[in-house]
Amino acid sequence: MTPDRLRDTIIAALIRRHGGTNQTWRAVIGRIKVYDRADYPHCNWSIEPCGTPVQNAAIETLLDRLRLEHPIVSAG
Repeated sequence: MTPDRLRDTIIAALIRRHGGTNQTWRAVIGRIKVYDRADYPHCNWSIEPCGTPVQNAAIETLLDRLRLEHPIVSAG
């Protein structure tokens, strides 16, 4: 999975569960940081959401599940 595809997956799930728009969630999620698999073999990506406390909590709850389903993303 690529960072862009992961972002699209996250946004689609957030819209289904919490409503809102693609633009709003995309802005709150920001960029997905991808790390070297040699240094992060179990999960090589992270997100630093910058929304309201409610939005951030919704994202973090979803990310707990997605880290198990998609722990590794490609760099590009």
